[in-house]
Amino acid sequence: RGAVDQQIEQLGEGGYDIEYRIIRPDGEVRWIRTQAFPVHNQDGRIYRVAGIDEDITERKAAAAALSESEARFRQLAENINDGFWLVDASGVLYVSPAYERLWERPAAEFYASPGQWLTTVHPEDRERVQLAALEKPVDGRYDEEYRILRSDGAFRWVRDRAFPIRNEQGVVVRIAGLTEDITARKQQAEAMQLLIDCSRSTGRAFFATLVNTMAQVLGVRHVLLCEWSTA
Repeated sequence: RGAVDQQIEQLGEGGYDIEYRIIRPDGEVRWIRTQAFPVHNQDGRIYRVAGIDEDITERKAAAAALSESEARFRQLAENINDGFWLVDASGVLYVSPAYERLWERPAAEFYASPGQWLTTVHPEDRERVQLAALEKPVDGRYDEEYRILRSDGAFRWVRDRAFPIRNEQGVVVRIAGLTEDITARKQQAEAMQLLIDCSRSTGRAFFATLVNTMAQVLGVRHVLLCEWSTA
């Protein structure tokens, strides 16, 4: 009420435009938008005020619901371990903090140049990933595993999935995606395969192969293998 009174007191040549709530006789609260315009006489003085009142309750409710929905979306996207991204025809709409951490690159780089993402893909995986990114996201078949080069020079394995978002007419308007760091899983699978290969060796070659395998699994140059006996 105070804000409305202040607007009326300050009514000048340009009128006013204010949104406020009213309480109806049945106790229901409604949002109203009032636009007022001064009417001048021949001497240029204001002698009348014309106004339009509009019920904007539904619009306010829709705006509040949208704001709450956006807040929940950000809370979810910013607290999941997987990187989350959202794009449309205009470019990148959203990149989550987890996506930034995985790539070790600021989101600003992705917003400014969406195509830069492809340059971070390992050269051996790039052509396959590029082709998949062009053809598969719209029908929901995009699910690729590939290597990326981070800013610190290290390669990481990721699983990248994309899902189409359609409007009421069924037209794809956005693409949402999840990117998961699967480096540990890939390393475990590689280590298991190395150990399997090692187990096929026999005789004196077994120990040489075992040492070699352990060095690869541990990511070191040398491994000392010895037997400890208390006898």
